[in-house]
Amino acid sequence: METIEVAAEFKVDPKRLYEAWLDGKQHSALTGGAVASVENWVGGQHTAWDGYIWGRVLELEPYRRIVQSWRTSEFPVGSQDSRLEVILEPTADGTRLRLRHSNIPDGQGEMYREGWDASYFTPMRAYFKPAETTVTKTTRTEAAPKKTTRKKTGRKVAARKKTNRKVTARKKTARKKTARKKATPKKTSRKVAARRRTSPRKGRRK
Repeated sequence: METIEVAAEFKVDPKRLYEAWLDGKQHSALTGGAVASVENWVGGQHTAWDGYIWGRVLELEPYRRIVQSWRTSEFPVGSQDSRLEVILEPTADGTRLRLRHSNIPDGQGEMYREGWDASYFTPMRAYFKPAETTVTKTTRTEAAPKKTTRKKTGRKVAARKKTNRKVTARKKTARKKTARKKATPKKTSRKVAARRRTSPRKGRRK
């Protein structure tokens, strides 16, 4: 039987990593989408990588340690289960995950060492990658249209005000012209009346 030890660091706290490892949907996501299922209690069953891996939960220390029986479809018929110990150590930037994998069938140790790195650690780095950059870009993109909208709206309002002033000026001019026209006939009628008064009456009989 063989024993291997591998480790990797992730920028996530131990609690988050512990819960993801023991949750079927999150375990599937952190390995890149391969189907997994986990019963997160001692004695519960677990599977990963579309049924390629399976076993039982043997020990649990919340946010610190997970122990599982572990085997794959490549284990020789009649061989015992291997033992997987997941140890979570907090660091300044997140968590150091150590795997102590023991009781591996002879000749398969190196294969699983490479498998842990390629099939777990690599996709896990992408899964737990911080997303601050994405959030910042999205915020700036959403803010841009608001500024543009305000400028365009301000120009439209200013244009309407200018148009309204022109219309008002035209109405005032029209009113003045109308007033002048109305005043002219009155003056003419007064002049005619004055002439009639001063002119001699025609046709008066003696």
